[in-house]
Amino acid sequence: MLNYKNKSYIKLIALSLMIGVLLSLCITVVSAVTWTAGPILSFTVWGTNYQAQNEIWVSQNTAFAYTLIRSANLQIMPIGYMGAVAYLYTSGGAMVAWSDWWYNSIATNYMSRLTFGVSNPGTYFSSGFVRAFNGNGYTTREPNRTPNMAIR
Repeated sequence: MLNYKNKSYIKLIALSLMIGVLLSLCITVVSAVTWTAGPILSFTVWGTNYQAQNEIWVSQNTAFAYTLIRSANLQIMPIGYMGAVAYLYTSGGAMVAWSDWWYNSIATNYMSRLTFGVSNPGTYFSSGFVRAFNGNGYTTREPNRTPNMAIR
């Protein structure tokens, strides 16, 4: 029979309970996220080297298109110098999700756009455009599309 009057035993139980509660609070449910990306597009506008890429992410059977642009040498770009728009297409070429054009709202070396998610079973790819300020407007480039990715 256990001796509940033993203080060290009570401390051990209390400590075990606290550890259990802390561990349960720290554990988060992580869903599997799979993604694939198209090749990186490198280009130069107004003396700045940029890289751009399209990605497609699938999380919990929902597909998202993602387009990013970054300064290749991590140079901080002023507000409004970089822009992106993302599109999600079925493998047959029908556009099913999109974002609006967005420009960096803070000085940064990176910005991106994400579409809303699509949960219909099928095969999808991501495509999009990026813009870089050229001193008198914007130069628009189209990074290569992603490979197809299926959701069930």
